[in-house]
Amino acid sequence: MPHHYLTHYAAAEATDVLNLAGVLNQPWQNVLCLPALNETPDFIYRLTKHPERLLLILVVNQTQSPITLANQALITTINQQFQRLSQHNNLALYTLETHNLLLVDRANAPLPAKTGVGLARKIAADIALQLIQQGAIKSHWIYCTDADAQLPDDYFGLDETSPAVAASLPFTHVGPPGPLLDATTLYEHAIRYYAQGLRMAGSGYGFLSLGSALAVKARAYATVRGFNLREAGEDFYLLNKLAKIGEILTPETTTRPTSPIQISARFSNRTPFGTGQSVTQISQLPSLNDYHYYAPACFLMLKHWFELIPKLTAHNLLSELTRLPHPLQNALLAQNIHSLAEHLNRQGTSPKHIKTTCHTWLDGFRTLKIIRYLQAHYFPAEPLLATLARKPFG
Repeated sequence: MPHHYLTHYAAAEATDVLNLAGVLNQPWQNVLCLPALNETPDFIYRLTKHPERLLLILVVNQTQSPITLANQALITTINQQFQRLSQHNNLALYTLETHNLLLVDRANAPLPAKTGVGLARKIAADIALQLIQQGAIKSHWIYCTDADAQLPDDYFGLDETSPAVAASLPFTHVGPPGPLLDATTLYEHAIRYYAQGLRMAGSGYGFLSLGSALAVKARAYATVRGFNLREAGEDFYLLNKLAKIGEILTPETTTRPTSPIQISARFSNRTPFGTGQSVTQISQLPSLNDYHYYAPACFLMLKHWFELIPKLTAHNLLSELTRLPHPLQNALLAQNIHSLAEHLNRQGTSPKHIKTTCHTWLDGFRTLKIIRYLQAHYFPAEPLLATLARKPFG
């Protein structure tokens, strides 16, 4: 599967890297992938303090010409401060004390419009997959993070023998006390609350999707054809695909939990939505008490669906659907649940298959649409701080 993906779907750099002199002669233990858009070089030293031999794959990227001053400054600093071992096209390999830095310059050769961070992550991970396939990297975990992350000493601690396909790693946002940290912390509470609500309902998609705190097994990455070419949300879509083929490790489920990644609270407009944009919106509110988020009733309503699944057969979905509360019925109908019923009618298979099919149908993306439908039509958003104070999910 990795060979097929690398041959037919990988970014061009995943092939070009094989022409980079010396790249296959390095006994790296781990690989770390990250995109960089208008970042200062400080993060390079911070991310490479780990004792294991590490390859840092850095994709300096932008989608417009000419190159930004910040991107140019970062590339210039790397050229001046680190010894360059080899170069091929837009790839350059550097010595970085006991580690190595593989620079991918997609700033002087900008990414296509409407791609951005999704393509940047794909390029880095595709290169990592190629080098794992070639035996240049020992670990089969592809670790992904961002320039604003401080990795703990035990970061590269995921079990190589784990059957899991990916891991959503523990994290926390840090920074000096003040409005920025307050807004960021509130957003972090929001996404944790959302994941907790899904787990309470019985969804298999109750994990956090954050590009700064993500790792994926190489073979699984190839199986789902890697990152989507998106301006934002690429982490969510990758984990959404991976959850359909295997287990996503979380801090609650892993047998070898690591310490939290510390992510710097900061304003950012690098992506059209996500943490940066949400933090900016929260910070502009008169008070943190004015930040509204999904009502607990949306998740409690969703729970009825997962409780119904064990009762389903190949032919009774639509009749059983009428037993559900009307808001949930309408939300499911809006997501064309008739297509699921038709599929089950055609398959007529075992209860195990029916369960798997139903959970796969109501994946993370469709679940989000249902939650939003319930909010728009039945259960308006509520002040998040007041909701959290009630501990609605225990």
